[in-house]
Amino acid sequence: METTTNTSGYMWKKAATDGLILSSVTIAVMVLNIVLNNSVTGVIFWIVKLVGSIWLLNYLMKQFGIKTGVQSTFGYGAVTCMFSALVCAAFTFLQLTFINPESITQIFDSAMQMFGSSLTSEQQDIFLKMEDNYAQYAFISTFIWDTLFGVVVSAIMAGSTSKKKDVFATPIKDDDDE
Repeated sequence: METTTNTSGYMWKKAATDGLILSSVTIAVMVLNIVLNNSVTGVIFWIVKLVGSIWLLNYLMKQFGIKTGVQSTFGYGAVTCMFSALVCAAFTFLQLTFINPESITQIFDSAMQMFGSSLTSEQQDIFLKMEDNYAQYAFISTFIWDTLFGVVVSAIMAGSTSKKKDVFATPIKDDDDE
């Protein structure tokens, strides 16, 4: 049973809702990693999250294609990933600013121990200024990275989730038929 709901507004609303669902997987794993604070389980959770997110995106794109009857689900998948990236970036900002602000200090202290002796005083000053704005940089870079990754995955998945056009379904018109 196919319905044709080809309105652009429906696609944006559905993509926003599904982007929220998709981002909840990443946020759940981030919270687990904060709570457990174990690098081994963190890597395992990250792998499970990556595979689960790709599977979920594939499922959502297939369902959208079935519901709307569109030929290609790439645009829907890309917009869904953009909304998901926005939510994940916002959570990253909140996590670094309010939930776990000491993680920024830990990151920069570790980096300063590794590179501090090779940096000039001007470079160290710039490095310390970056620390003050790290949450904003993390928001921007997370949004860009997650969106680009989602667009690439959507492009790959669109081939398997899109309806295949039957080249034999449309009769070819001859000039003699007129």
